[in-house]
This record gives sequence, C-alpha cells and structure tokens, in this order.
Amino acid sequence: MGTGPPLGRMLIAAGVAAGATLAIDQLSKAVVRATVPEWHPLDGSVGITHQRNYGSAYAFLPAVPAWGAYVGSALVGAGAFAAGARFSSNPVLAAMGAGMMFGGGVGNAIDRSRQGYVTDFIHTSDLFGVYNLADASLMSGAGLIGLSFMTRS
Repeated sequence: MGTGPPLGRMLIAAGVAAGATLAIDQLSKAVVRATVPEWHPLDGSVGITHQRNYGSAYAFLPAVPAWGAYVGSALVGAGAFAAGARFSSNPVLAAMGAGMMFGGGVGNAIDRSRQGYVTDFIHTSDLFGVYNLADASLMSGAGLIGLSFMTRS
C-alpha cells in the first residue's frame, strides 16, 4: 500500500461538508426571503437584513454571471482539494475545507441562476458589509485548509 493521502476519507469529508454547507445555505436564504423584509438590527453594528447582491462575495466584484460562479467555485474547490491531498499534513481537514468552499460557491451560484442575484442577510460591521452563510463558509473553508497545513491528522 502507498503512503499517499486517504483519498476515500477525503472524498467523504469533502462531500459531507459540501452537502451540509449547501443545504444550510439554501435553507437560511429561503427563511430570510420569506420572513425578513427589511433591516432588523440586533445590537450596534450587528444585524439581520435582506439584501440582493448582484456582485461577488462581500460585493467585492461587479456582477458575476451564474456560469462564472459555478466555474469559479468548482475550480477553487478542486484546487483546494488537490493542494490538501498533495501538501497538507492533515488532508481530511483540507478536504472538509474544500467541501465547505465548494458548497458555499455552489449555493451562491444556485441563487444567481435561479434569481439573478444572491441573497445576503448577515451584517456584522462596515468592514464586511452584508454577506450570507455561503460567503462565511468560503472563508471558514479557506481557514480550515490553512489549519490543515499546521496540524497532524
């Protein structure tokens, strides 16, 4: 047997993370669209709102077509998975991060395809503006990948 990464465990971890991320993202956006018509402050600079985002994550880039979002999320997820498999000291953790990134990207791409925009609803500060759980999963997944290079499995 080889000493390479545990590919089967990586695929399961990535699949579960992607599926859970996608399901939670789509459910949370549906709840917001159905129940949150306007800005609802929670305290200070934190709040729940309902905003249409025609740009990219955290509205950094101008409007991104749905196909671009699908291709982008697939490439980032696949690249993160491959890098984790090849270079990470904890490839299963890297695969979970890649799955979260893939699931978040697909969740936003589904919104773009279905509605022409992404539903954003979490407002934490002026620095991050308004975002959603898919965006948070993209960042958290990247964090897990980074952590996977510093930990042992």
